Amino acid sequence: MTGIVVSDASPIRSLAAVGTLHVLQSLYGRVIIPPAVSRELVAPASTLPPLSPELIESIDVIAPADRALVTRLGSIVDPGEAEAIALAIELSCDRLLIDERHGRELASSLGLTITGVVGILIKARDAGLVVAAGPLLMRMKHDYNFWVSDTLIAQAEKGDRHE
Repeated sequence: MTGIVVSDASPIRSLAAVGTLHVLQSLYGRVIIPPAVSRELVAPASTLPPLSPELIESIDVIAPADRALVTRLGSIVDPGEAEAIALAIELSCDRLLIDERHGRELASSLGLTITGVVGILIKARDAGLVVAAGPLLMRMKHDYNFWVSDTLIAQAEKGDRHE
């Protein structure tokens, strides 16, 4: 289990869409999101369904204090990503959960350790929390337009248990 984990909206929404949101608490314990991510979760601007506040009640919401940093980051990435990256820096988090390419690149360039939904599902599979990662990724891709390459899905499936 990791110490401090901050998340952007995409990993939470994607996991919730395929009924595997529970793996976050099992894998990471405490997950923290900033207010912009909380707003995105309950009022998404994409094909993923909104989450009820009850579904995310175990996730702590903390606002980043450095608004100047949020503003600078917000000129590069969306508001949720900007707040999540700023909060991850402020809290010296152990891991930032983020999927979008620009956000991942920016977070990595700032020295943050990142994991996306693919890595989360592989870790969940390896911990016995889900049977297989590949089918969940395929469902995210086809049902919710989650962008993931077929190559990455194939790599994730290599360790899947086929029953």
